[in-house]
Amino acid sequence: MKLRQKVIFFAITPLIVVLCALALFVRHQAITLAQQQKATAGLLGWPAGPWLVGLVGVIVTAVGLVVAAYGIRKEFEKRLKRSQMRRRTRSALVLAGQIGYAVKGLAYAIVGVLLVVAAVAYDPGRSTGLDGALRTLATRPFGELLLLTVALGLAVFGVYCFGQARYRKV
Repeated sequence: MKLRQKVIFFAITPLIVVLCALALFVRHQAITLAQQQKATAGLLGWPAGPWLVGLVGVIVTAVGLVVAAYGIRKEFEKRLKRSQMRRRTRSALVLAGQIGYAVKGLAYAIVGVLLVVAAVAYDPGRSTGLDGALRTLATRPFGELLLLTVALGLAVFGVYCFGQARYRKV
């Protein structure tokens, strides 16, 4: 496969994945709030349910911290063809990677913390799904700023991914 074909493939594949995820999301919107609360109550109602949800939250938070550290320490840089980049391109791509991985890790950590909070609070009647969790987060002090930071950081990570598609060692 030629380089141009690889770049096109790696640029289009995430688009296809997003479209499939969107289709699944639209399909699952048919689940009512009552069904979601019942499912949450079922999981948390297990003898060790809150502990399991809390454990998953801790693991997801730890993964987020590892991803953030990976970016901050520039560990991704060894997978790039640095010799083929101009100096400005390299510094911009490394900065985008650092910001992107750090924010991606932050996003994972936020999800993990929300899982831990759900396990500790154990109120299935308050289960609202991801949209409700994001709304709840937005109402907290600095919540909107945090959501905006994550959104912009993920956009920067997308820019890094395009650069990585061009300069990644294969």
